[in-house]
Amino acid sequence: MKALFIVLLFTVCACVALTDAWAQELNATRTNPLVQLLGGANATVRRKAVEIFSNVAVNAETDVLVTKASLIEALVTLLENSDTDVRRDASDALKNISGNTDTQELVAKVSVVEALVRSLGDADITVRRNAAEAILSIGGNSDNQLLVSEAIAIAPLARSVRDTDIKDKRHFDGGLWNAAKTEDIKVFIAEAGTDPLEWQLGTTNIEDAEKATETLPNHLATTTPQAESIESIVLLLSDTDTAVRRNAARALLTITVKTENEVLVAQAGAIGPLVQLLRDGDAGVRRYAAGALQNIASNTANKVLVAEAGAIEPLVHLLRDTNAVARRNAAGALQNIASNTANKVLVAQAGAIEPLVHLLRDTDTVVRRNAAVALQNIAVNTENMVLVAQAGAIEPLVHLLQDADAGVRRYAAGALGNIAVKAENKVLLAQAGAIEPLVQLLRDADAVARRYAAAGALQNIASNTANKVLVAQAGAIEPLVELLKHVSSAVRRRAAGALESLAANTENQVLMVQAGAIEPLVQLLEDEDAETKRDAESVLRKIAQCNDMGEWVPR
Repeated sequence: MKALFIVLLFTVCACVALTDAWAQELNATRTNPLVQLLGGANATVRRKAVEIFSNVAVNAETDVLVTKASLIEALVTLLENSDTDVRRDASDALKNISGNTDTQELVAKVSVVEALVRSLGDADITVRRNAAEAILSIGGNSDNQLLVSEAIAIAPLARSVRDTDIKDKRHFDGGLWNAAKTEDIKVFIAEAGTDPLEWQLGTTNIEDAEKATETLPNHLATTTPQAESIESIVLLLSDTDTAVRRNAARALLTITVKTENEVLVAQAGAIGPLVQLLRDGDAGVRRYAAGALQNIASNTANKVLVAEAGAIEPLVHLLRDTNAVARRNAAGALQNIASNTANKVLVAQAGAIEPLVHLLRDTDTVVRRNAAVALQNIAVNTENMVLVAQAGAIEPLVHLLQDADAGVRRYAAGALGNIAVKAENKVLLAQAGAIEPLVQLLRDADAVARRYAAAGALQNIASNTANKVLVAQAGAIEPLVELLKHVSSAVRRRAAGALESLAANTENQVLMVQAGAIEPLVQLLEDEDAETKRDAESVLRKIAQCNDMGEWVPR
């Protein structure tokens, strides 16, 4: 026994005196005694040896020295030692090695991570915390994220977020955040019992939550998550610690990017707590909660549940937030909620229209786009068409028809098309200069959605007698005739509808013939879409009756 302590004392002295100049020389000679002591039969000696190893590993100049593979193996073995102090020091040493970029690769192995994962279930909180920090460090390296996930670290990490120790929870959450940066792991996290949890741990950039750096095997992406697995994170939405609430909300935002998780999160009771967080004193909590509700409300049934939970009013308030991401998420959530017929009225009654119109001029592209979509959905309601126009939406929407972002142009056209259903708005749109940029959108190459939206808007605008002339003068007939041949049934339908509106004007009928409309219109008489066939037939009848071209009238 005395001899062993002498060796131990010598090792301590040697480790304390280590310098870079002679570290390599000692690397081969000074680690053997430690390995022997770590594997010795005497518990007291083992404990002291592990303590020494842990202390040495904290020193950035010496941790490279003491991380021989044999030592790592010995430490991994000691994670399951019956002595709590030994497990604590072993996990602490592995944590320190994992945190050093020069030595991390030695512990970035499936066997080591699996052992650390097992330690997440240790009865001792210090062991659990050390293991979680080690996994956090290993998973923080993008090269190791897939390894951590495949080591099935997710399930125990998720279960551990229920730990009552705040610091402990944050480390577990951070481990999950690093493991869950891949798109398919989001599903795996839910399936594994995982609460993608805090995932933030020091980062404030929401874009990090959307990065996909690796992919798990395809079968993980198709796994059906279990509702029980999301419950623990829902509980954390009500945590007294701000960081935990913030990161829990961010976790739900990320995991609900997967469509199959939207219902599970709602069923786990997340909607009510998320709505409460829209009024949280922390800006990050509010914006992540709004983002999670945006994703959840993509589901048809959830749109009603989110509205019933009282989300609309606080979301309207967030439209004026100073943070662009908060405005994005609030407008995005309202756009999804407002795609439900009953909710369109509720959103308007909550005062959403005016701030959404204001956001059409926002400097942030996503904010402008989401605001345009929200107004497009709200304006499907007849009364709202008037309210949106009265709120001053027409002018900024017309301006957005030439926005640099294709999505903004598309949804601006869609919103204007809905507004133009109302008779008095047709004139206002023409006066605001909407016709020419809408005609330009008809020529957008490889842009099915934008052409569809522009043709629909022109169809509604041209149902006004005076506007029929203005639309034709802006050069709409030729591109509309070309769209009659489009591969998209929806685009053909809108093009035929727009030409049908224009064909009530005699001069426009001549322009249609000159543009070569007869042949594609005749072909559309065989179209599978009933509305397209009806409008094509109507245009042909008007042209034939006015130009004595009876042979073109379908029998």
